[in-house]
This record gives sequence, C-alpha cells and structure tokens, in this order.
Amino acid sequence: MKTNEFQQRLKQFYKETGGFEEENLLSVVILAENIGEVARILRDMEYGSHPLNTTPNTYKTNKNLLSEKLGDILGTITFIANQHDIQLQDICKNHIEKLEKIHTMMHN
Repeated sequence: MKTNEFQQRLKQFYKETGGFEEENLLSVVILAENIGEVARILRDMEYGSHPLNTTPNTYKTNKNLLSEKLGDILGTITFIANQHDIQLQDICKNHIEKLEKIHTMMHN
C-alpha cells in the first residue's frame, strides 16, 4: 500500500466512524506509549525477556507485536498529519532530503 492510499484510508475511516477524534496532545501521549512498547519489545528481542516476566514471548511473537506497534505508531503519525493537512509523501521526501544534507555536511 502506498503512503497516500494509507493516509486517505485512515482519514476516511475516522470520518466514517467518528473514532479517535483525540486532541493533538492525546495523540502525542498515545504515540509515546506505543514507542515505549516498541522499546520493550526490542529489548526482549535483543536481550531476552525481563527476569520477572513469567511467560516470555518467542521471537516470532515479538516480531508480530513489533509489527503491530509500528502500525499503531504509523497510524498515530498519520492521524496527526491529517489533522494538519500534511501529506505523508511530503514528510518522507523532506526526511530523506534532511538526511542527505546532514550526511553531506558531516562528510565534506
């Protein structure tokens, strides 16, 4: 699925369902929560589960959880972008340009 299609489908979903009409601050809180969950999953994948976790997940389970949480993050970022009429394609393009500029500055 292309970024613009994903963005439009989410916009239409929220419009039709009236779901997730949170404020920007709540969106950022949800984003931070999901980033924390990604950090925990990556820790488990790289270093093993926390010793107090009585039912550690397998690598495959963690990979599925990671994919789900990254989707949640992408969805929240898309929601925020939609609220401010910013296209994901523009975000991606600008980010690549920024990385290339930083790389050029660091290696010249």
